[in-house]
Amino acid sequence: QEIRPNPDLDPFSSAIGAHVTYYLGGESQIGFSYADFEQEKSRPERKQIAGVDFLWSRDRVELSGEAIYRSSGFGGAYDERGAFVQLVVPLSQKLYGVGRWESFRLAGDSATTRLWVGGLNYRIRPSIVLKAEWIEAHHDTEEAPDGFLASISVLL
Repeated sequence: QEIRPNPDLDPFSSAIGAHVTYYLGGESQIGFSYADFEQEKSRPERKQIAGVDFLWSRDRVELSGEAIYRSSGFGGAYDERGAFVQLVVPLSQKLYGVGRWESFRLAGDSATTRLWVGGLNYRIRPSIVLKAEWIEAHHDTEEAPDGFLASISVLL
């Protein structure tokens, strides 16, 4: 049992899945995922998710992306899908430019949400990064507001 469970999360009641990564040479790879699961709050809805992801890297430049499709045992109206493509380019030894395009459609939404994100990451140390991003969203939702975000990431 969790000490302080988050009431907004919907934990699995059962799940099985796998992820396979194929290395393409150098620092490039492609991966495939599949899972079949049921969650506590949405029983007896059985869900399946399938995805593909990739990473290409050369001279500190990275291009990555992922696409997923989640189907529902309750029918197509409950299906969800999403994808992103991200480019990271070094601007100096510690400063990186980041551009990302995202698209997702949640169950019950009438339209697909699309995001454009542009930002800067400054690596104070390899494990500490300051981030600043501007997000422009089309078909805004609570999950995808427009505006400026700033954060700090700490890898422990």
